Amino acid sequence: MSSTSAADVKVPVTFVGQDEVEEPAPPAAPWASVAVSSAQPGGSLTVAGGGFQAGEQVEIWVHSDPQWLVTAVADRLGAISQDVTLPADLAAGTHHLELVGVSSGARASTAEFTVTAAPAAATTGTLPLTGWSPGLLLLAASLLAVGGGLLLASGQIARSLSAQYRSRSSRV
Repeated sequence: MSSTSAADVKVPVTFVGQDEVEEPAPPAAPWASVAVSSAQPGGSLTVAGGGFQAGEQVEIWVHSDPQWLVTAVADRLGAISQDVTLPADLAAGTHHLELVGVSSGARASTAEFTVTAAPAAATTGTLPLTGWSPGLLLLAASLLAVGGGLLLASGQIARSLSAQYRSRSSRV
């Protein structure tokens, strides 16, 4: 019986006068990080990552209930740094971001961070206006009184002028 086996063997070959060529470093393992330990729904944070192909599109997802956030493009070294905005309806609790290389399939996850509930709106201790203001009511009453006074005065002036006209007419 004969047995056959195959193996890939790399043998460095150099020529006289040629500089030695260094073998490229193997690609780095994908990695991802965020510099925060907590965030709020609708808030923004910066995610960094590496180990992707140069120029590769890298999708950024928020997990517990996966939601796509944005697609970044890796630089010539296969790294990204991207500001992302968390969904406004993201539930409070523990989450992480996942970076996915579109063409390489490389994946990396950040450390977990806590999403806290959005703070309650500050109250001022006053109630909102829901109807007429007493000031507006007083202004309206004042305007009616002034208008009525002007009508009365104009009526008295008209009677006075009418009486003067009649007395002059009777003298003629």
